[in-house]
Amino acid sequence: MTRAMSQQYDFSQARKNPYARRLKGTKTNDPRQRSKNARPEALTALLRLASGLPGAWHTSASNIAMQPVIVRGAEIDWHVHLHAYAVRSHLTHPRKVEVTVGLTISADPLPLRHAPRARAKEWQLRIADRLAALGYGGSWGQSPDGPFAHFKKGLRSVSCVPAAIRRLQRVRF
Repeated sequence: MTRAMSQQYDFSQARKNPYARRLKGTKTNDPRQRSKNARPEALTALLRLASGLPGAWHTSASNIAMQPVIVRGAEIDWHVHLHAYAVRSHLTHPRKVEVTVGLTISADPLPLRHAPRARAKEWQLRIADRLAALGYGGSWGQSPDGPFAHFKKGLRSVSCVPAAIRRLQRVRF
């Protein structure tokens, strides 16, 4: 077992995304990069627009995400993205809001050698079991870029989100 696998999943101690400096607003001439750096004020501005538009408007969905972190497990760097999502059930129960907390985990393609690949697969199964023990459903898959997983858990209300995030931060990766 590597030292990184036995460490607690602590976002404050995890290595930051190597692209974080660029994503935090460093000026660039690349239009694709500028679109990725959309100012958060544009998102809240949309909510403010609703009161001035004709007709009855309401919030339909909300999504927040933490900046990705990199954790090391089975000698591989894994990119972990946490998010919380709330959506109104318009057709069936307009007053009901579905709230979920989830995470995606991805990495570059696994090594071709048998032993490192086996360690990575074992790590994936162990993480899936730990998240399942916390009530998260999901699975691992394979994308052209490497292994990928999405796990999520439904919550009773938005007020349950902070506790769910804190529990995820204590998961040992």
